[in-house]
Amino acid sequence: MVSCRLMLCAVLLACPAWGAARTESGAFRISDGRAFVQERHVLVTADLSHQLSEAALEALQNGVGLEVIAEAELVRERILWWDEILSIATRRLLLEYHALANQYVLRDLLLDTSQTFRSLPPMLDELNAVRDLRVGADSLLAKGQTYRVRLRTRLDIESLPAPLRPMAYVSDAWQLSSGWRSWALEWPK
Repeated sequence: MVSCRLMLCAVLLACPAWGAARTESGAFRISDGRAFVQERHVLVTADLSHQLSEAALEALQNGVGLEVIAEAELVRERILWWDEILSIATRRLLLEYHALANQYVLRDLLLDTSQTFRSLPPMLDELNAVRDLRVGADSLLAKGQTYRVRLRTRLDIESLPAPLRPMAYVSDAWQLSSGWRSWALEWPK
């Protein structure tokens, strides 16, 4: 047991990119948003900021697809118990760079659609907008209850190629997540 821990520490310390990767910056943030009911659906709209770390950007430029997941939850607040999660919605987007075509591609993995861009900033602008993401149906709601919608966005390390994953698990450069942000649900008038 002790020898396994020592071996793991030795591998992590010997890895040349370990020290460099910890100084790279990158951040995912949620700046603004709202949750509301419209046409019998609970929707969330938010403005995000996806700034890739140098390591993630280098991987993207070298042909590694980066999967970004936006997760939303409809939650009923309770006083004496933990909040109840009523429904979950997920948006899975794959960022790719095709060197031969010199194009960036943003694929929606759930809707099976894609968009192409000539440069990275417009693709990130598209990635930064969550518009009317369906979190659930209004049939889940009851008058007199308090509801919130939570949202987070993160880089999916599990979707990276196997040789890259061990480094991604231990490097801050790959730990890109906005953390949860929530809004009270706006009821129709």
